[in-house]
Formats: sequence, C-alpha cells, structure tokens
Amino acid sequence: MPRFALILAVAIAGAASVQRGSHRSTLPTHTRAALTGNNQDGLPYTSLDQYVRDLKATIPGRGSNAFIEPDPTEIDQFGSAMQALLTGDVETARQILDGVYYDLFVLNDDSGKSYLVAQERASPFRGQGTYIVDPQYARNVVVEVPHPLWDVNTPEEGVAIIQGLEARALFIAGTHRCANPDTPSGCQGTTTSCDTGSIPVRISDAPHFTRNFMYAAHDATLQLVPAALSLNIHGNTAEPYGIQISDGTRVHSDETPLVNRLRFALRDRVGADAGSCNWADDNLQPRNLCGTDNVQGRLSNGSLEPCTQGADGPSGLFLHIEQHRYYRDNPGALIDALLEVL
Repeated sequence: MPRFALILAVAIAGAASVQRGSHRSTLPTHTRAALTGNNQDGLPYTSLDQYVRDLKATIPGRGSNAFIEPDPTEIDQFGSAMQALLTGDVETARQILDGVYYDLFVLNDDSGKSYLVAQERASPFRGQGTYIVDPQYARNVVVEVPHPLWDVNTPEEGVAIIQGLEARALFIAGTHRCANPDTPSGCQGTTTSCDTGSIPVRISDAPHFTRNFMYAAHDATLQLVPAALSLNIHGNTAEPYGIQISDGTRVHSDETPLVNRLRFALRDRVGADAGSCNWADDNLQPRNLCGTDNVQGRLSNGSLEPCTQGADGPSGLFLHIEQHRYYRDNPGALIDALLEVL
C-alpha cells in the first residue's frame, strides 16, 4: 500500500485511539532492559524541563548557517530509527542512530519517568533536532516544537504538555527557523523571521522543508498502528485569539471533529480568547495562521506533495496550535482542555 494511502487508512483508527482515553503502554523486555541497565548512557539530569532549557541555550540562532541538509539515505535511516524507538526497539534504534551521528540516552526524571533522548552529536552537527520518547506513554500523542527560538518558550511548553498528557514523544527542531537566511526551501509559505520583511521560507524552517530529520520523525509517527496525533505548537502576537487552533486546513465543520471539540473545551477555560480555523463563526480570514502550508500537517492530512501541495481535507491526526505569549508561559488551560477531549 502506498504511504499516503496508509496514512488515510489509519487516520480514523488513529484519532479514535487517542480519544478513547488514557492507556498505559507495556514495556517490551528489551526496552525495560535498556532503561534499567548500567548508567553509561544516562544523562546527568533528573529534570526533563531543565534538560530542555539547557538544550535551548545551545540551539544555533538566526544567521548561523548551522542547518545542513542530510543525505536522502540518512533521512530514511533516521525515520527508521524513530519508528524503532517509538515502538520500543531501543537497540535497533541505537544502531541506526549511530550511523546518522546521533546518540541515544536515558533521562531519569524526578517524576519517576524515564525518557529516551535521541541527541545529535556535536560533530558533525547539522541542526537536525532532539527527539524525546516516553516508553510508558499514556496517550498516543506527539508534541512538536518546530520553532524553538522564534516561538518563545515553546520548548518549555512542550515539556509541560508531554508530561501533562503523558504523551508519547516530544520533538524539538535543531536551529532557529532563519539559521540559513540565504537559502529558500522551495516549499510554500513566507516568513518574517529573518528580520528582512516577508520572504519565502528557508531550509532551516523545520515545518516548511521536507528534507530534514524532523519531517522524517513526523512521518514515522504516521507509520505507527494506530498513527499518532501530532500537536504542532507555535507562538504569535498578532492573531485575534490568544489560542488559535486548526487541523491544518481551513475546512469548516461542526462540533464533532477533535479540533472543534478542543475549541469548546478551551472556551470553557479562557472564554472568547480561543478560536478555531475550522469553526465558521470564529470569522478567521485567509491571512490568519491556520497551518495550511505546514509540511508536517500536509503529510498528516494526506497531501501527495507536502512541499508544494495543500491537503484536500483533514485526517484528524494533526493540530496546529498558535498562542500568544501568556498561554505559552502558562499552558495549564491548554493541557486541561486537551485532557478533556483526548
């Protein structure tokens, strides 16, 4: 079955698996051994939050030219490594990651959780991001932080969400979205992040380029059975709602889809400061940020060419979440609303 057909085939099952409520994944024996073995692969942290804060301080910024496009074979290998890691095959993941210049660590959080952390090596560094997996997740949800510097405090918010939901994974992009200011990605979309007005998106802009490890990791979440729901979290100051959500399309619907159930759950908590691109009464205009040119969302929604073609409609496997600074700093309302609808 072609990959895009597989995505569509598992979409309904994937959404349903998330919405049935919490379940506790059972650790395979080889995963349990990897987590409880010797400490040579342990990170010197007892807090996932502190690890991510320190990680953010090392992410290369605007104009660094730190993003280096991987070879296509390496992109495929990384996708295979992430699929192995997400399904508990730790040793296979470790072996594949070694070939693409990544190390696999265990972080024993003071909450009692043990996280698997795929971390890029300092040499050769190519700005491909950091990937954190909870082997004992309760919800089949992946949290994605595609703009860790430009969208202020989204890495810290990502930690709060993965821990609050007991989600399956947290993916954090590896550079500023304008790390490579002189190289357009060729994908649809514009950005003001290069401080030069609105220009075409750059290759270092993770959700606007398909030839990077974050896209491969996202693809791996769609090969799971059932496929995972992805939360793509962003920040802005100009959108009309403090929390503005979409399913990666502008298709209006009733209150049945997850995106609009989340809208109502948010409104119970923040009142009229929450809106949905998929709810007609919220009167969002085409210029508003609805994630329609986000390649991760397009992939989830079945686009055959996510770089250049939008999706025809939603799959229910992707939520694009734009937030004003207050909600990024205080994600409790968002987490509570997600707990209600998942």
